[in-house]
Amino acid sequence: MLANKLRRAAAAPLSIGSISYITFVDGSFSSGTVTFNSVSIGAASSDRVIALYIGGGFSGADQYVSSVTIGGISASEAVRTNGGSNFRHNSIWYATVPTGTTATIVVNASYSSTNNLLVFVSRIVDLNSTTPVATASDYTDAQSVGPERSVNLDAVYNNSVVFAGYGVGGSAATNTDWSGSMNLTEEDFQNVGNSSYTIAQKANRDSGSKSVVASVNDASVNRPGLVVATWH
Repeated sequence: MLANKLRRAAAAPLSIGSISYITFVDGSFSSGTVTFNSVSIGAASSDRVIALYIGGGFSGADQYVSSVTIGGISASEAVRTNGGSNFRHNSIWYATVPTGTTATIVVNASYSSTNNLLVFVSRIVDLNSTTPVATASDYTDAQSVGPERSVNLDAVYNNSVVFAGYGVGGSAATNTDWSGSMNLTEEDFQNVGNSSYTIAQKANRDSGSKSVVASVNDASVNRPGLVVATWH
């Protein structure tokens, strides 16, 4: 009997992560902080991770989002792009937020002015670990360049979730092409202030090396950037 119990325990499957896109909010900095009230974060769960893609056009050299809270809970930065003057910020932040269906999201930046700021919100549950197992980014500070950005994830786990954000400036694009072997699904696309931001994600059901490629339907853009995080 003990042997059968041990055999069943050993055969117990790992959690199968689930990710769902919730909403986006937008605003602009005036004093280094922007607050979004009553943002939908989906159904409550003791293991719920809220993942944010934050994109914005910053008017200063190597400026970035410095901290984020979700419902008063400090979020951790998974990955970000860095650039030179007037660069386009892209970052992914996350926190375990077990209670509530809405939350106040507060974003603090190391600079007090930005052209625009967008926050895309997704809900993740049923993870084995709330800490990302892999992150990647691709960014160029150049202007009038091709829009494509790509990353390779060398060891994507089976039953993982993948969350990606992509932003470009100087673009009146109307859609994003997500390609690569990861084959992410675009969840939202926003064009604000002549800049385009988009989010894509997937609950991945196989393992191995995977690529993520993003591009908009413009031949030339300014400062394109891509950020990707995976959980298992």
